[in-house]
Amino acid sequence: MKKKSTGFWEIAFLDRSFHEFSPVHCGYEFCKSEHVAYGHRPYWMIHYVVSGKGTLYSEDGTYNVSRGQIFIIKEYENARYVSDKDDPWEYIWIAFTGTLSRKFETLPGRVFDFSYEPFSIVRTLKDRTDTREEMASAALFMIYSELFSGRTTHPHYVRRVVDTVNSLYMNHITVEELADTLGLDRRYLARIFKASMGISIRDYLIKVRMQHAQRLLREGISVTLTAELVGYNDPFNFSKMFKKYFGESPSKYR
Repeated sequence: MKKKSTGFWEIAFLDRSFHEFSPVHCGYEFCKSEHVAYGHRPYWMIHYVVSGKGTLYSEDGTYNVSRGQIFIIKEYENARYVSDKDDPWEYIWIAFTGTLSRKFETLPGRVFDFSYEPFSIVRTLKDRTDTREEMASAALFMIYSELFSGRTTHPHYVRRVVDTVNSLYMNHITVEELADTLGLDRRYLARIFKASMGISIRDYLIKVRMQHAQRLLREGISVTLTAELVGYNDPFNFSKMFKKYFGESPSKYR
């Protein structure tokens, strides 16, 4: 396996005496194989894994962490986190104190699938000098909201997927491409979509395609052209899916 490059940056925040969330520092690292870092610091830390994987050894237990997940380290905790030997992780972190940080004690775990949005803000702070602390605090409130307010970003992401599928159902669409467009982990997007819609993204795409196929066949369009117009290059695969969905072949339905 080709060895990944490494990279690192870190910035410290000025103490603005924010009450709820006071950012301490943030950073980014593309870790070396089996890189080890430690906790036991006078603040909380949250890492978002951009790529790769690793292991968190915390006071609560051992957790495997991979792309699209966060892991949380408590203040003064004797924790250790190690990047994978073959697929070392790349992560963004933010450290903080404040009255709301205690709420993280009530979370049912240390590792969560998470959206990239608040950490994309953190990643831009290296290149800012104005309102840096305010933006870091805003990112922390976004993280807090997603963890404690029923993941309020769900409707926005789900609506984006629905709109994309409804508009581009005739094209080749994958969950991976949708997730990359939204800056989310594929598994995270798949889960929040199903939780909101009661159906997987793949099944929703099939549903939309079949509904349009019905309309086209009723209009007298041939099976071969209908297959092409709803995103199937192979008429046989289209016919098989149509029969599975409606209980009869498209030729018979037409």
